[in-house]
Amino acid sequence: MHVANRLKRSLIVAALLASFRAAPAQHDRFRRLKLEDTSADQRALAERMLKETRVGLGGPWNVMLRSPEMSEGLLGLYNYFRWKTALPHPLLELAILTLIAQPPGWVMGYGLAWIMRTNLAGELMRVRLVVEHSTYVTASAVVILAAIASAFIIRERINQLDLIAVLKTRD
Repeated sequence: MHVANRLKRSLIVAALLASFRAAPAQHDRFRRLKLEDTSADQRALAERMLKETRVGLGGPWNVMLRSPEMSEGLLGLYNYFRWKTALPHPLLELAILTLIAQPPGWVMGYGLAWIMRTNLAGELMRVRLVVEHSTYVTASAVVILAAIASAFIIRERINQLDLIAVLKTRD
């Protein structure tokens, strides 16, 4: 009977997670602009965007096309952070990946807490699930500090490598 309850709870969690993924998006909020439907300023901006990205004019590029003046500043900022920053590219990539991973980590952490609360709750006691904002801040700080520490450790190990000995070794 206990296994059946756990299976039922697992199926409920799986259904909830699937419903989050399958939630309908608002597809027509910003109609996707075609190159033929744009003004001269928008067309020049669109051609510049097509040179700088591999994904075409979808996503944020579509929204940015609606205001070429604002988009010039955003593209300058985008190019600065992507190409002209003082950070080395691997470190910049690690920072971007760490920051992008935060929201999914928050969701998974909340889901794990919910599963633990559900499994701990019994007939004799109830457990409330209370997750405060400071919990998310603490979790993010720990992840960011771990990423910084791992970057320093990896950099130090790379600096200690003897490249000649490494290149002479056979596979």
